[in-house]
Amino acid sequence: MVDSSDVIEMERAGAMRRIAAAAIDVVALGSIALFISYIGWYFSAMGVPTAIQEARWGLLLNCLVLIYSSSEVFAATSLGKLVVRLRITNADGTAATRYKLISRWSTKWSYFLIGSLAYVTSAVILRWLAGLMGLLVLIGCLAGLGETGMSWHDQWAKTAVFHLRWLSKQRGFEPLLK
Repeated sequence: MVDSSDVIEMERAGAMRRIAAAAIDVVALGSIALFISYIGWYFSAMGVPTAIQEARWGLLLNCLVLIYSSSEVFAATSLGKLVVRLRITNADGTAATRYKLISRWSTKWSYFLIGSLAYVTSAVILRWLAGLMGLLVLIGCLAGLGETGMSWHDQWAKTAVFHLRWLSKQRGFEPLLK
């Protein structure tokens, strides 16, 4: 956990910026998923879709979400965060290691990973567990509204989300956008 005295010196991204970034990500991902679904519908309209065809499209959409969200691991940002100029770093503002980014991502997206496994196996218990994990992740995101500005997945991985304006003031950090 980060000491609250550190928060005064550092300017973590505010809740409104993080919500705006999440909204942009939802719209971008939703648009791509809608387009892929439309393509699936178009090809299915040529004949009655079978359960296997529907499962393939569902699996494709699950893979799309995993690929899109993995940008938080490989680029320490997402499209939404990039637009509102946010970056995922260590809690002290230094560049996060890949291991920390994977830890953060897997905690944040645990509900989706379990839900994808439930989709593939049709296990009802996994669907229930995915729903429970989704609720926990949502509550954890609301923790980001507190004084530290860190959600549970950030606290777990010892990461934080900063605005590039603050990071550009730090020595040795090169922002994505100037």
